[in-house]
Amino acid sequence: MYEPEVFVLADRALSEVVAQIRPEQRQMLWRQLPQLRADELPITVLGLGAMGAACVRALALLGYRITAWTRSDTPRELPHGVVHVHGDEALFPCLRGSSIVINLLPLTPATRGLLDARFFAAMPQPPSYLPSGACFAPP
Repeated sequence: MYEPEVFVLADRALSEVVAQIRPEQRQMLWRQLPQLRADELPITVLGLGAMGAACVRALALLGYRITAWTRSDTPRELPHGVVHVHGDEALFPCLRGSSIVINLLPLTPATRGLLDARFFAAMPQPPSYLPSGACFAPP
């Protein structure tokens, strides 16, 4: 059974795809969108609290390449293949290598302002932001 958060993220991702194709639908233009396998789509999850850990577990079961980022180096029990990086110096390098960034950090004084212009500039361009906390960049 999958965690409910995965279905919320899938719904948001589908909404993003629909928003991209809607203008073409109005013009009666139909093109096939690129399809990537799960293992071809690198994802970074920010935060490994209860929600972040559940998200990482569910996405790892689906075969995605996951990097999990936290500020601290606290040891974590993560699924096989999930890479855990930590510290402020590790944030921007993992953003550069991600097609999807899922922000599951709590809003605290330490995280306020984290998603700023530098954050989005570090992602493959152009990124698009989803209110669910996921940021998608085209493959």
